[in-house]
Amino acid sequence: MAEHSAERTQLRAQLRAAHPDHGGDPAEFAAALRAYRGLPPVGSDPSAHEVVFVAAPRGIRMVVAPVRRVVHRRLVRLGLLPGRVD
Repeated sequence: MAEHSAERTQLRAQLRAAHPDHGGDPAEFAAALRAYRGLPPVGSDPSAHEVVFVAAPRGIRMVVAPVRRVVHRRLVRLGLLPGRVD
């Protein structure tokens, strides 16, 4: 049991070190992930599952917020929107 736990801990550390989001090599990460999941290495079994990386858009609010502020200021300056009421 302890041997399995030590192996799992070692594989998880290898996964963290090789993770592409933290500057690691995607091929090394994929190999470590396959080992962690107990899958055979790539190329040894043609029916083995592939590891697919998907880039999801993030932080759209961080992009939109400054644009909305600029547009709002311009509309206030043109008199099309009321300014702040204190």
